[in-house]
Amino acid sequence: MELHLAGKRALITGSSSGLGEGIARVLAAEGAAVVVHGDVTRDDEVTRVFEKATNFLGSIDILVNNAGVGFDVRGWDDLEPHEWTSMWETNVVSAVRFTRLALAGTRITVNAITPGAVMTPGFEKAVRALATQFGWGEDWDQIVHRVITELLPNPTGRLGTILDVGNLVAFLASPLAGYINGADVRIDGGSSSSFM
Repeated sequence: MELHLAGKRALITGSSSGLGEGIARVLAAEGAAVVVHGDVTRDDEVTRVFEKATNFLGSIDILVNNAGVGFDVRGWDDLEPHEWTSMWETNVVSAVRFTRLALAGTRITVNAITPGAVMTPGFEKAVRALATQFGWGEDWDQIVHRVITELLPNPTGRLGTILDVGNLVAFLASPLAGYINGADVRIDGGSSSSFM
């Protein structure tokens, strides 16, 4: 399907690996000019990155706020307040900062995606830690099977891929989704509905 992204200009945060890198590759393959950047949290960093991107691209047509950090598999009470604050700054506040700069004086659509379990290097690391904790062994195919059947069941019977998320982002950034605005699109294989 032609998504009509040739010539569009995209800034993707948190794109040095994982989902962000995959999204950047999909948008570039669709013909968009892409500027990638890692995680930033301070106002001056965000402004500097945004200005460099707009100087390079001319303007921004597509902003993907992908920057985010997680934490090792630990319990709620094992995290220190400064760890929660750091996550909030990176995962939420940096997105607000970039979005405010990108939206200034524009009339664009804004959507969110909510991915479920997606096979990224970080997710694999967390799953391997759980497998050790649960005594599931080291065979990766068996570990994935147990994750899908015991921890994160979903109607598709598989985990998401980086390409799944990249394709959704490309579609939502395309003119074909021009009337979709204010949506939060789940991409989780239906796992969230299987918990209800």
